Parts: sequence; C-alpha cells; structure tokens
Amino acid sequence: MRAPLALALVVVACGGGSAGTTGPSAVRFDPATYFAEVAALRTDLVVAPTRSLEELEEARGTARGDERRALLLELARAHLVAAGTSATREERRHRDAAERFARAAAQGSRDAEVKARAAFVELWLAFRANHRSAMGRATRFSRQHAQSGELALLAWVIRGELASAAEAWDEARTSYRYVLGDLDHPLYAYALWRTARSHAGAGDTASARSTTTEVVRLACRATSEPTQRVAFAAARELGIDLREDADGVVRPEICEAPVEAEEEDETRWRPAE
Repeated sequence: MRAPLALALVVVACGGGSAGTTGPSAVRFDPATYFAEVAALRTDLVVAPTRSLEELEEARGTARGDERRALLLELARAHLVAAGTSATREERRHRDAAERFARAAAQGSRDAEVKARAAFVELWLAFRANHRSAMGRATRFSRQHAQSGELALLAWVIRGELASAAEAWDEARTSYRYVLGDLDHPLYAYALWRTARSHAGAGDTASARSTTTEVVRLACRATSEPTQRVAFAAARELGIDLREDADGVVRPEICEAPVEAEEEDETRWRPAE
C-alpha cells in the first residue's frame, strides 16, 4: 500500500470564520525527503515488500526461473529499504546485500524490465548514500534504460540532483527538463523549482525569480497535494504569504479570489495579473 504524502502546512486563522493569513515560514519542506516520498509513489522498488526478509529467503530456496528473479528483486528491495542513508556497519551490510541480489536478478536475463529494475536499485542505493558512483550510474541508466518509463524519469531527476550538488548548473537544468513535459506529474513542480535554483546558482537571478514565481502560481488552481507542497515552499522562498479563505482553501496571496466559470459549474482559481 502506498501512503499519501502528508501536507506539511500549518495555517493560522485570523478571526472566527474569516479568511486568515499565514506567513511563508509556516511551510516546512525538505527537498530530499520530498523526492524520496514521491519516488515511493511512482515505483515499488524503493518500498519494502510485504514479506519479511526471512520469508523471502525461505521462498528463494525452492524458486526457479522467473519466480526466482522476482524473489531476488524483492530481496533487493527489502535490503534497500533497510539500508537507509547512513554509514553504519549494519546499513552497509544491507546495501551490499541489496546490490548483490539486484545483480543476481539481472544476471543472464533478457527481460528489459528486469534489467532496468535491477539497475535502478543499484542507482538508488548509490544516490541515497551519496556514493561517488551515483552520477556514473545515473548517466548509464539514462542511456541503457531510456524506455523504462517512470524509472527513466526518476533517473533524470537524480541526475539533476547530483549535478546541482556539484554546482554543474547547465547539466542540472538539462536533466530537470525531462520532467517538464508532463504538467500533471507530481515531480513537475519540483523539477521547475529545482530549475529555478539552478538559474540562481548560475547567477541568473531574474530567471530564478520568474521561474520560482511560476512554481508559486501552480497552487492558484486545483492541484495535487505534492504540487501544493512545492508551490508553498516556493512561496516561502519569495516571502509570499499563504491565505486561507472562509472555506478553508489555502492559496498564495498572489492568487485572486475564486471566480465562477461562465460555462462550467465548478469554481476555478486564476493567477493575479
């Protein structure tokens, strides 16, 4: 079961029943945590399987063929989740086991999906551990598994994150661009916001501000909770307050009040001019 993202927003109402305003400092947002949470919504590879390690090991003893490969990938997932992000001996042991099982699942397979899933496990392990091999693995994944759908997209975001950490701003912007073709994707707002940060890192403050404002305006229309989280973080960055109306709907203060659509029954929001 994939748990929904929790909206980290605290709203302070001003007066009973009237619209309230909360400053942008009320929004708490951690990019690494957010990306990991969204990744868990988009692929089961970074989520623990329902069976325990002991159950999986027992089942592996008699499994053969495709069933065995599936079990090896489940074992890799279980160890990946147990590995965490620290460098303790126990977590290193889980990382080694996750890599070992992922490679065993892919070994000898002609199934492109199996190979992509196994390679992504190795990529995610390196990325979360901040290992020096992470960028090489991300680049290789993008080249060898470009048709792997959601995994390929996540790999491009990882490349953007790694390039940003290395202050390779042009490479970061190029990487995030691969997400910007899907407005409805939960990582769209995140990729746009990180693109704005790359503009800032490159010294283009005007583009950074305009792009960040664009992220804020995403919350002016009915949208998903992940997008709201990023938009509210962008609002905090620009010092834009969040406003709660009498119905409890929270939007950035740069949004106008809701207006009735002429040919639609639903109420929509539109950005302020």
